[in-house]
Amino acid sequence: MPVITIGGKRLPLTGDQYILRYSEEGQTSCVSGFMVSNGPISILGNIFLGVYYTEFDYRNRRIGFAETVEYQLFLYLIESY
Repeated sequence: MPVITIGGKRLPLTGDQYILRYSEEGQTSCVSGFMVSNGPISILGNIFLGVYYTEFDYRNRRIGFAETVEYQLFLYLIESY
């Protein structure tokens, strides 16, 4: 499973979080939610931002992350079903 590390903080993602499933004409397919970059930067898109709340502190030049409450609630609902 991929683990994104920012500033020494490990931010893991599970397969359920980054694998996108879709069905078309009765066939289910899976694709990765990540895109490959040829440069020195990475864009953390909807896959990452759906799992981790991100707060940008421009004045102090820092970024904070926390697991989203919605995702925790979603996991609870799935496990309770």
